[in-house]
Amino acid sequence: MKPLTIFVVVLSFFLLHSSHCFYLPGVPIENFSEGQSVNLFVNKLTSSKTLIPYDYYYLPFPQPKSLQLQPENLGEILRGDRIMNSVYNLKMLQNKKCEIIKSIDFSQKQIYNFDRFIEDEYRVNMILDNLPAMTRQNYDPNDKTVFKYLPGFPLGIKGDIDQDPLTPKNENYLNNHLELKILYHTPDKDEDLHQIVGFEVNAKSMSHKKIRGNWICQEDSRTPITQNNKARGNRIVWSYDVIWESSDIKWENRWDSFLMKETNSNNHLYSVINSILLVLALSTVVIGIIYRALKKDLKKYDQENELLNLKKPRHSTALDDTPTETGGVKTR
Repeated sequence: MKPLTIFVVVLSFFLLHSSHCFYLPGVPIENFSEGQSVNLFVNKLTSSKTLIPYDYYYLPFPQPKSLQLQPENLGEILRGDRIMNSVYNLKMLQNKKCEIIKSIDFSQKQIYNFDRFIEDEYRVNMILDNLPAMTRQNYDPNDKTVFKYLPGFPLGIKGDIDQDPLTPKNENYLNNHLELKILYHTPDKDEDLHQIVGFEVNAKSMSHKKIRGNWICQEDSRTPITQNNKARGNRIVWSYDVIWESSDIKWENRWDSFLMKETNSNNHLYSVINSILLVLALSTVVIGIIYRALKKDLKKYDQENELLNLKKPRHSTALDDTPTETGGVKTR
């Protein structure tokens, strides 16, 4: 098979497979019954400051017993997505409050990595029923109807005593508690089938206290992760809440609010540049393949022409030196 034919076949396969993209609106509707498990997947860590993505488990987050990398299409591969399973256990319509995941003792190096990533303003990305996790941010604290969505949620926060008296400057706080708010819609009120139409995450830094062998969330308390004080313990307790909220948003309209998220002009410019470079790279590859195929055909054509020229009889232009008679006199 010619290289050009192979390239066309492979490209057609990826284009066909891309119709099952995680972020593509229009995927088949999935209905959930009450108590049914809902898979929450984790994705990469991104930053508008460094523009370098990392796998979610590059940092020592709590991990499931076995890590499973989810199938990805060409679009997700080009975006650098790394979609994997997580430790979060979600059941349809079952709320949870202060669900403890795990208590982990981290080394100084691991704490330093968390601290460094918070300084670089990294955000965590997750996926629930093909919807990316979004953070809701109100424009006006007094008017909650006017808001915007930001992709993912921050890994941590930098201390700013002007905005929060509990966060002094020069201190970083790891968001070890997640409030997962999931919007669902019930198309038929007579049936126990529901559709997920929204996924919001509110990340918090929270301290935990152990009472009678059980960890308790302390809502108004937090422990900085910055290593200015070596005497601080390196134990971090991870927890989460799950809030299911009924919504009038229909399945076909569930992407409307997410598409209104705030965009960063610099990131948009970088995306345009990356797209142009990608198009140029692919065009170069295609031109190279076509050139090699044509060069091979032209070389074969030239060889056939040379063989035909060798088989052709040559016509002599020299005078024949056979003697002839002219008027009885032999001449040459």
